[in-house]
Amino acid sequence: MPANRNALLRYMTIDNCLKNRYRKWTLEDLIDACSDALYEYEGIDKGVSRRTVQMDIQMMRSEKLGYNAPIIISEKKYYSYDDPEYSITNIPLTDQDLNKLTEAVNLIKQFKGFAHFEDLGGIVQRLEDKVQVSRTKGRPIIDMESNENLRGLHWMEILYKAIQIRKKIAITYQSFKAREPQIIIFHPGLLKEYQNRWFVLGHRNGDTIYQLLALDRMQKIDLLEEDAVLESEEFFQNYFKQVIGVTVNHQGDAEIVRFFATMESAPYLLTKPLHASQKLIEKNHFGMIFEIEVQLNFELEKVLLGLGETVRVIAPSRLKKRMFDRIEGNLNHYKMEMNQEVIQKLPGLLGKKGFHVLENVYSDRECRHLRNLSKRLISENPELSPQRLAELCKDYWHKEALDKVLRALGMEPESAKAFHNLRYSAPEEKKKWSQGTHSNWIIRIQLKEERNPQAHLKIIKGIHHRKLEPDEIDLLLQQGADISVGVPKGGIMLLHPDTPVFGDLSGAHSPGNTFQLMFSCQTR
Repeated sequence: MPANRNALLRYMTIDNCLKNRYRKWTLEDLIDACSDALYEYEGIDKGVSRRTVQMDIQMMRSEKLGYNAPIIISEKKYYSYDDPEYSITNIPLTDQDLNKLTEAVNLIKQFKGFAHFEDLGGIVQRLEDKVQVSRTKGRPIIDMESNENLRGLHWMEILYKAIQIRKKIAITYQSFKAREPQIIIFHPGLLKEYQNRWFVLGHRNGDTIYQLLALDRMQKIDLLEEDAVLESEEFFQNYFKQVIGVTVNHQGDAEIVRFFATMESAPYLLTKPLHASQKLIEKNHFGMIFEIEVQLNFELEKVLLGLGETVRVIAPSRLKKRMFDRIEGNLNHYKMEMNQEVIQKLPGLLGKKGFHVLENVYSDRECRHLRNLSKRLISENPELSPQRLAELCKDYWHKEALDKVLRALGMEPESAKAFHNLRYSAPEEKKKWSQGTHSNWIIRIQLKEERNPQAHLKIIKGIHHRKLEPDEIDLLLQQGADISVGVPKGGIMLLHPDTPVFGDLSGAHSPGNTFQLMFSCQTR
């Protein structure tokens, strides 16, 4: 037993003796009391020496332990407290003690979201009163992350209780995707927090697959009488061991994820690893290579993306491809945002030129889905009307950026009628020249990179204000007064209804490359 613990027991024994004023205490009485206490509580039968008790009394009188005990000697042999109310157990707090307790209270108050501990608010309030925190208006020195608007924390108490006594619960739950709430009989086993959001881990009645339910999606919880059937404690301790975040694939295994970090973020990753399995594999003057062994999930991607350009995934290849697609999609969003000024100027540009090309409107994924869907629908039903085909594909071509384009053209997106106009005509049916043959704005969505420049439309710029005669057309074409217009993948071409076009508007030159929409417009 450590000596300081022996000393503490002796101090408490001496204090109890001196508080008893119905008896007079000699030094020998205090020695006997300390010896009895050590034997009773610690089994030490070796008596306490006279010098030890004398040193204990001197220590209690001193400021070293903050006691400053008013121990006096009367009649040259009896020990007592000069203050009959004094005890080392109720000594007043010093300013230093008050400052430390004040910071402790402020720290506890950061956890006010833990409302499931019913008396926590009262405890904090009593501590505040005890340390007289109101005596200062100083700001807290410690500030912890919290979410003032977090919903569902009031369910913590009943969930905590259900897990503690191993009972089933009935949860009225509505996920983000569900239209209506449903009642779930649930076996709760663990409360889990991730990034200021709380979940309960367990399984539904009759199902052995464990899942997470978010507290902020719960509407009602009833504690049931039936016992919950749960896995071992070891199961819950290891459930999140191989993941970053809370998304666990029960059929998946952990994989070795290798990534390079520049010297900008490498020191940060050394002091705060992404996962407990993180290892430093290689170091050079460019940066460091790390490995972690985790399941691939959304949270892992989010953490890696959060490190921005300072981290590059090396392996596995499918995670590398996934990161590339997400970064490219994000880049496309910013590129489109940079074109908002152009969108506002569209009426003027189209009024002057008769056409315009906007880049990076659709992501690679949207292009791929739209291309495959339109081809499949046309293949399954060649008689499908253009308007019906446009409606069936609307989930993929309709988006916010296109709404802004339509509004710039003077149309309300919901009221505009769209017609898909991509049909694979025979070469002899191709239209070589058109002007004023339709009354709708044309929007061509480029779904693949067009590698054949001959397939680009030839557009005569700025001659959409009047109908050209055949001899005028021939003269313009002979003089080369035309522009070959290509559209990059994911971009769109806008054509005024009366814009002169030389080429194939049917899409036959590039099957599957272009999705063409014709939007009706009240004004021209």
